[in-house]
Amino acid sequence: MKILEKAKFNLVLDHPFFAAVLLNLRMKPDRRYPVGATDGETLWYNPETLQNWSLEEVEAFLAHEVMHVVLLHFLRRGRRDKAKWNAAADYAVNLILKDAGFSLPPYALIDEAFRGLSAEEIYELIPEPVVPFSLGDVEDGKEASDPTAAKRKEVEVKIAVRRAMSIAKAWGKLPSGLERLIKEVQEPQKDWREVLQEFLERSFGRSDYAWIPPSRRYLAQNLILPAMVGEERLDEVVVAIDTSGSVSDTMLQVFLSELKGLVQQFSLERMWVVCCDARVHNADEFTADEFTVERIRLSGGGGTDFRPVFRWVEKCGITPVCLIYFTDTWGDFPETPPPYPVLWAVVGGKVREDIPFGEVVCLRRGA
Repeated sequence: MKILEKAKFNLVLDHPFFAAVLLNLRMKPDRRYPVGATDGETLWYNPETLQNWSLEEVEAFLAHEVMHVVLLHFLRRGRRDKAKWNAAADYAVNLILKDAGFSLPPYALIDEAFRGLSAEEIYELIPEPVVPFSLGDVEDGKEASDPTAAKRKEVEVKIAVRRAMSIAKAWGKLPSGLERLIKEVQEPQKDWREVLQEFLERSFGRSDYAWIPPSRRYLAQNLILPAMVGEERLDEVVVAIDTSGSVSDTMLQVFLSELKGLVQQFSLERMWVVCCDARVHNADEFTADEFTVERIRLSGGGGTDFRPVFRWVEKCGITPVCLIYFTDTWGDFPETPPPYPVLWAVVGGKVREDIPFGEVVCLRRGA
């Protein structure tokens, strides 16, 4: 197809990163797909569809399929619904293409609310039924069901991506935002729950178990189990939620989802959930047994100031073992750090680099 060859040629000149990855894929016509698809090895395309598209749209289609490969979407679906996974992966990819300067057709799945979120996170947020038509599908790779083969394929793709990055950087045509994203995929961080577990263990200062006294948490079940040393102290954790105008409804859903997971994973005896924008709106106290997401009262929508939460903790005379702040990090910080550990649990786009204290962990886990 002439338009397909022209689109590939333009990618080489204008977007060498995408072109270099594309050259690793076999291209085959296939009218089964409305537009096309990839499984990480082959890129199928519908010639009848593409011949009616503009050159810019064909370029966007090729780059779209390339990003499904770069982000390993063909290996990550697991047992998720295939149509919904395709939609979630498209939402993740299309924002990247938009930032890279591609012209997306009007029906392309794109929503700024999903910026910075992975396909897995978007999958949990989008409703059903999903939109059946997309810019291009992703099929499961033949290695997806074999962990050993999938790991080999992942390494193979990452090598190809590093090579493509080098080519694009040599030409001076690798967008900085794309470079940062690829580095996150190439060098994935720990899941935030792993970081949180390590953080809480350090905060509680516990590393050993003892039978005397036994764990109070299991006595009601007539179970005598060892307790962590120091377990008899009251576990008081403060969780702050940024409800400012810069935090979208989608981000708040992520916060609440992760908060629910936090309560399920850790035996927190007492927890305060504080909602704050430029002032504290609501502060609710829970035990682990009492907590439900539905009881959280989300209020706010104004500017962002982190200081009121720390003033509230001090005013209430609370000495938490730690404070976990769900936020996008864009606000005013206290001049001095508090006398307890702080974890900034971040979701969104760019994260501030001048956070004055505490540890920072991103809730997103790749695109």
